[in-house]
Order: sequence, then C-alpha cells, then structure tokens
Amino acid sequence: MNETAGPEVPPPEFIEQVHGALERLHDFPFLQSHPLAALWMREDARPDELAGQRLRRKLIDAIESLNPGREFGFLSPQARLYNLLHMRYVDGMTVQKASAELGISMRQAHRDLRRGEESVAMVLWARGPRHRFAQQRVAPPAPAEVFQTHPRATDLRGLVMRAIESVSALALQRGVTLEPHLPASSASVWADPDAALQVFISLLSSAIGQAAPGLMRVAIHTSDERARLDLSFAPSVTAAAGADALDPVVGDLARQMDWIIDMTEREDGLRAIAARMPAHKPPVLIIDDNQGLVELIERYLTGQPCRVVAAHSGPEGLQVAEEMTPSAIILDVMMPEVDGWQVLQALRRNPRTARTPVIICSVFNNPALAASLGATRYLLKPVRRDDVLSVLSDLGIV
Repeated sequence: MNETAGPEVPPPEFIEQVHGALERLHDFPFLQSHPLAALWMREDARPDELAGQRLRRKLIDAIESLNPGREFGFLSPQARLYNLLHMRYVDGMTVQKASAELGISMRQAHRDLRRGEESVAMVLWARGPRHRFAQQRVAPPAPAEVFQTHPRATDLRGLVMRAIESVSALALQRGVTLEPHLPASSASVWADPDAALQVFISLLSSAIGQAAPGLMRVAIHTSDERARLDLSFAPSVTAAAGADALDPVVGDLARQMDWIIDMTEREDGLRAIAARMPAHKPPVLIIDDNQGLVELIERYLTGQPCRVVAAHSGPEGLQVAEEMTPSAIILDVMMPEVDGWQVLQALRRNPRTARTPVIICSVFNNPALAASLGATRYLLKPVRRDDVLSVLSDLGIV
C-alpha cells in the first residue's frame, strides 16, 4: 500500500519565530535583526533589498499563497483563514476588529490565527533553506552577523589595488607574483567598502596559500548588471582540489552584500577563484505607505540606469536611508504616525543623508514649506512620468 507523505511540519522554534515576525511585520528595524532574515541571504534576492525587507516580502508571499481565489466569497469558510491573516498582519487590524469583520468570535479568531501562523510557517519551511535554520539552532552568531554592512557605490578598482598592496609581502614570501589586469577607469559596485576590502584580502590570501610559485592573474571584468574579480593561478601540489576560498566569517560578509564566491578547476590546469558582485546603479528610495505609487514609479523608471527601493513608513524609510545612502529620495507627506515633514527634518539632521536629494511627492501643494525644510524638488500628485524623469535627470541620476 502506497502512502503519500504530507508536508513536513517545521519545528516549534521555527513556528514561534514566524509568529514573532508576523506580529511586527511593519517594524523594519525588528525584522532587519530577526533570526529569520538570515535564512534568505542570496536566494531570490532583489537589487538593493535589505534583509528585513526580504523577510517581510517572504512573509507576505506566504500569506498570499493561502488565498483560495476569487471564486470563494469574503465570508466563506475557505477564505476565512487567509482574510484573517491579511487583515491582522498585513493591514494591521486588531483581532477584535478583524473578528467582527468576519463575523466570528474572538476565541475563534485566536484559534484561526494560530492555525494560520502554522500554515505560513509550513509554506516558509518548504520554500526556505532549512539547513541555515538548523545551523542557527546549534551555533552561536558568527562575528559577521554582528558586523552591519552599509552598501553604497564603491570604487572596485581602488579596493582591489589596496587589497593587493596588503598581501604583497605574503605573496613575496611564497614566490607568487601578482599580475593585475584592471580597467583604466574606475568600476563602481554596490558594496560596503570596509567589508569588501576584507573579502578581497581574504580571497587573495587564500589564493596565495594555494598557489605554486609563479604568476597569479588578478583581473576585473564588468558589465551593466555585474562586476567580477577573477584570480587564476597554478595550484601547488599540496593544495587540495576544492579547498575553501573563504573562511566562514568572510563568507558571511560576502553574502550580506549578495556576492557570489566560487572556485573552479580549469581545463588548462589552473585554479580560478571568482567574486561576482552587483554593479552599482544609483538607488532611488521611495518612502510612501501607498504601494501603488511605488509600482507606478517602478514602471516609469523601467529601462533607466537606476534601481527603485521601497519603504512603506517613515521610520522604515529613515532606517533604509541610513543603511544604504540612496542617490535620491522620493518622499510622501501624508503617512501614519510619522509624516513626511518629520521624515524630511530627520533626514536633514542626519549627517549621512543631510545632502541626499529629497523630492517631496504629495497631493498637498505646499512647495514653499518643503523648500524651507530642505526639500530639493517638489512633485504634485498625481505624478507624471515626464515629471519624474525630468527631476531625476536634473539630479544626474537618469
């Protein structure tokens, strides 16, 4: 008799972590440091997406996967679990209000929420890298998890030259001659310069340790979407094939910046270590609690040499701006709790964002107030594509 195995049930600790993250789904600083944020360091990553934003997207996607479809009415039993989860966590309703909307008791709502949280956890468990959760349970946080990276536009050529200088004495001791093949002009990548430098030094040190005496080629290759650092060398007879290119701490730093590190044995007998990095495109941060505006601006900027990053509240926008130092900020005024005027003043008080261009985008026609508080430009909603492109063109972004 053949039995079909049901979906694997995640451990209770994982379900509790999902519950905690759902309870504070719109608390960006909390999600940024949440243990679950580290589970998806590279998988399905989006340009310039921070760990907290990625975790929130994963949680909302998991809730959406429970949507039974439009053929079931709002109050139908088949749709109740999804609607309750969405109202409670995505829309931020109280349990009392959500239960009243659905016509169920508070006791039933709490039971359904718990069942819904377990369903979300099962979806995430099936989709996520479970081995990382297992590692979290048995290992203390690595030092790299304490190191908070702050990616920004970074000069790749300059960092590689500094890394070569740092390992030159080690190369000389091992009889390895570093042969740089670097572009004449600077190549810009999206990285934390301090973390990137340490990754490069570790890569070079590891390669020198594996290399036989002779030449080691150090090359930079760039494209519109990615940059790549290549190290190629003849391995020594004692260097085992498949030796690790990075120690775990430096590997974690690379993953925080969404870098991909790999090592291959080439047909010509050389060994190659490569670091693939996102090329820099100026990030444009949109701070607006209306997802519709974010999607509209994304459509307007399709095909332009910049990236759209979204924050859905004032506190989240300030946190993201602090983390990534965007090239420009498009800021709504009317937002709950912390409005755009407060956000603008906070941005101007922060040395990291004091000079960042801020474009107020609002239904309120008050450019004089915006200018007095330090706004760079003003756009009146409904905003048009030509207006957005004109402003960003004036700022040198598109």
